[in-house]
Amino acid sequence: MITQTFNHFIDHTNLKPESKLEDLIVLAKEAEVFRFNSVCIRPEFIKAISPLYKCSAVINFPREKMKFKDNLEEFCDQFFVKHKLEDMLSEVKMALRDGALELDPVMNVKHLLEELPVKSNHLYEELMAIIQETLKLERELLDLHQVESSLKIYLKPIWSCELLNDQQIKYSVEILNAVAKAYKNMPEFEHSSVKIFIAYKNSTGFIDCESAEVAANAGLIRAIKNYLDFYDNNSVISIKAAGGIKTYEHALELIQIAKERLSHLGTSSGIKICETS
Repeated sequence: MITQTFNHFIDHTNLKPESKLEDLIVLAKEAEVFRFNSVCIRPEFIKAISPLYKCSAVINFPREKMKFKDNLEEFCDQFFVKHKLEDMLSEVKMALRDGALELDPVMNVKHLLEELPVKSNHLYEELMAIIQETLKLERELLDLHQVESSLKIYLKPIWSCELLNDQQIKYSVEILNAVAKAYKNMPEFEHSSVKIFIAYKNSTGFIDCESAEVAANAGLIRAIKNYLDFYDNNSVISIKAAGGIKTYEHALELIQIAKERLSHLGTSSGIKICETS
């Protein structure tokens, strides 16, 4: 039985490095049948898949899973793709020009170890640069998607929370909240036909971390929501819960915790979840 109870939340995900184009075509057909929010895929497939279904592109995404032991900085230097900012922006522009409507950039969370004011942190600068590059493509994106106004783009930075302590999660929320406020104060916020919506995504799903039950565990999503409720009074920032969501019961628990903040569920088990509900 197909139900729409959770369908509109789900980013139907296949990020396996070994996946081939035919696998992603099947993913897009499944997403259409189940009316999922999008397919979440690697950027090299966006051009072929975006004509078939709405695409969410991961950016700066690792090629393989890794096991985290105990040193965050050393792990980050190995795990995260060593892109310069200009390389990340090139990947963003390619994904958007190929038809992606949602972007999930992986943030190098070793920068959360820095004791800096929020707006001096590299992650703040990186996210603001992504927003600015997206807005510069306004006319190109409107023509590509054949709309005259109000094209919605989602920006969902991935914070790999299974690596972080509570203080670092709080700092990441502060950074994202500062980004959302800065975007709202840009002239383009009112005048651009491209409207950027921001969500906090908690995991790549590519980190094996013994200290975490699952990447999107209930306690973590509750903590993220509580920090967002404190810093983001206007509820501008939503939550994309991702990593280890495999059952209807787990998805329902996260929906009930995040409440109005939840915009996405990132999972490769969307069909199983929806058929069980």
